Formats: sequence, C-alpha cells, structure tokens
Amino acid sequence: MRPTEIRRVEGSHLEFSFKEAESRRVSLGDLRKSCACAVCRESKVPLNESMPFFPRATSLNKIEPVGNYAMAITWGDGHRSIYAFERLFEAAPEMSA
Repeated sequence: MRPTEIRRVEGSHLEFSFKEAESRRVSLGDLRKSCACAVCRESKVPLNESMPFFPRATSLNKIEPVGNYAMAITWGDGHRSIYAFERLFEAAPEMSA
C-alpha cells in the first residue's frame, strides 16, 4: 500500500494519505523510535524523550523515495531510516473523522 500523499502537520507529525484507506498520522518521535536499522535495533539504550539530543534526533531533514516500496528519512542528527510503505501504514494509527 503506497501513500498518495505525505505531508508534515503540526510541525511534529507526518500524515499519510492512502488511496485504498483512511489517512494515517504518526509523530516524528514515534517514527524515529521505530527505526528498525541494525544500529537502532542493537542499541543498548533505546531513544527516548529524556535524552538531551532527542529533539535533534527527531527533527526531519529530508524525505525521499526508495524505489516503489519505501521512503527514507534523514533526521537532524544525520541518521537515515528507511520505512516500507506497508510498515508505515501499520505503524500509524487511523485518524478520526
């Protein structure tokens, strides 16, 4: 399921519109915390809001497509996460009407 539109809302959230389903919204903090790259998965200390660098680690620098199946986010701290569209759909809760 590929988003038809991705937009930043309220400064700290991404909203995804899907042709086949309701729009979904997820906070940048939750999205960064769900990064499944090897570095993040192996980290002994999970990223959390009490860390002094959390605001920079969850600031959005760039979004770009990865083929036809995913998007890459480059975060303010230079980290790059890749999220398959299906995973984004599952991770972001449905928005209330």
